[in-house]
Amino acid sequence: MLPHITIRLVGQQNDRLWELIKVDPEIHVEELVNLIQTLTRIPPNFQQIEFRGERLPTVEHPLQTIKFGEELVVSHNHLIYWKTFLEMIEEIRKMTTSGATSARREIADRAQEQLAILRYSKFFHVYSSLSFEELKISCNLNFLVYNTKKYLDRSVLAYFEALYPKRKVELKDKTKNFAGIHLGVFVLVDGVASHYAKTLGDIPGIEEDINCIMIDSIEIFVYILLKLIGLGAEEVHVIPEVNKDEWVFIATKLSGFRRKKVEINEEMKKEMRILSSLLCLNDLLRNEGNHGVVEMKTTEDDYELRIVDFGIDIASIFDEPAVLKSNISSLNEYLEKWDILNNIYKAKETMENDPALKNNPNVNKKAFDRYFERLETALKTFLNK
Repeated sequence: MLPHITIRLVGQQNDRLWELIKVDPEIHVEELVNLIQTLTRIPPNFQQIEFRGERLPTVEHPLQTIKFGEELVVSHNHLIYWKTFLEMIEEIRKMTTSGATSARREIADRAQEQLAILRYSKFFHVYSSLSFEELKISCNLNFLVYNTKKYLDRSVLAYFEALYPKRKVELKDKTKNFAGIHLGVFVLVDGVASHYAKTLGDIPGIEEDINCIMIDSIEIFVYILLKLIGLGAEEVHVIPEVNKDEWVFIATKLSGFRRKKVEINEEMKKEMRILSSLLCLNDLLRNEGNHGVVEMKTTEDDYELRIVDFGIDIASIFDEPAVLKSNISSLNEYLEKWDILNNIYKAKETMENDPALKNNPNVNKKAFDRYFERLETALKTFLNK
């Protein structure tokens, strides 16, 4: 009878086990590494295998003495590059000098080199949890290089101190488990949380000049539109950066918002499916941190959906909204309730006339025009207007 063994993948927070794997003690080493690749997705030339606490011997039949219940401990041999990458990111975080200093750039370039090695070796195919961590770090890497957090804090504080001149304004960093990959801070007015401010997309890349920023006007437009149709924040503020006119941040206010304890019902999910398709939003339904409810004043048991964060699926702006060809019931009623066609024009006008954007040459106008044309054409066709 062939022994059953365990293959243990190590390298991330929780080990992954494949148990009761039948293995012939006479298995050839080539067949063994192919089996490990099938289970763990580690290519043979990047496998590090340990048996009984030691490296697997380099022989044709390395498991001749294996017994029932024993295990092989497997890891990707590029874990050292991942650890080096994290150390470099931590080094950038420790730097407090404002601006994109040469030291920051140099470390960021070397960190990117580590990532290139990891991606080539299929490292993130193996460690899914580390893949998500890498995504969050990469999305924030430019913020770290350009020390955007300091610009965000200065600009938001100046904006709200001007908005509330006779009140005490403070900032509080968001917690690590707070939704969203962008940098963000809570605004406290007289000690009470009032607004949430964050960075937008399209911060310059490491190789780009700091003057080549393109502002994500699509994201701003959607925030304003959601406010107008009653499913977003009650206030939307576009905040100019205090020192550089080409940077802007966004702040929203939402009173009585709850993420938990209240079930998101099927009606709310239907609204999110419609808006996701119509407005090219991603990660809306799946990420519970992007939506919640507010309690209505009429009754304690009555709640309405509110959307507080989202991603823009830029690739889908070239496709017609699939929802308008679907069989979702009451679709016309939703579009009528939202007065959607009139409100997309109001949102566009509001955004284009905002003082922080009106004469800003760095607004991503080309992408927004394509996005708006798609939305306008689809709605006019569907509504026969």
